[in-house]
Amino acid sequence: MINLSLSGPPDSILEMLIEAALQKGIVVVAATRNEDALATSSFPASIPGVIAVTDSGHERSRNSDQPVFAPSENIFTTLPRDQYNFVSGTSLGAAQVAGYIALLLQENPHLSTPLIRDRLIEINNREAAGRPAPPMPLSN
Repeated sequence: MINLSLSGPPDSILEMLIEAALQKGIVVVAATRNEDALATSSFPASIPGVIAVTDSGHERSRNSDQPVFAPSENIFTTLPRDQYNFVSGTSLGAAQVAGYIALLLQENPHLSTPLIRDRLIEINNREAAGRPAPPMPLSN
């Protein structure tokens, strides 16, 4: 499982490494740029197969197939020199999604990336429609 709580200009070497990880069945999560709510131009979140994560505060459409939405504003976290504070950014949402996926994979290491991604999007769509999501299946 790889979490990329970052976004930047396209990089061919990083893209090649991510694609190699995806081909090996490794789940890759990446943050979108804070202003790119649909993950259309964020790198590396826009790479096919990567689970793109954006802020749940963004306007979203139901039945959107990308990205996954997660809380990304006013998250209490650690800072240098033993400090703590509230910070915002899609990197924080990506870390939360990666943690959730890590827990799922701990219970069932054979879950596929497409199943995980589809389930996360289903949860997002149900929440956007005001319906609770059923429990995550732990098998393919």
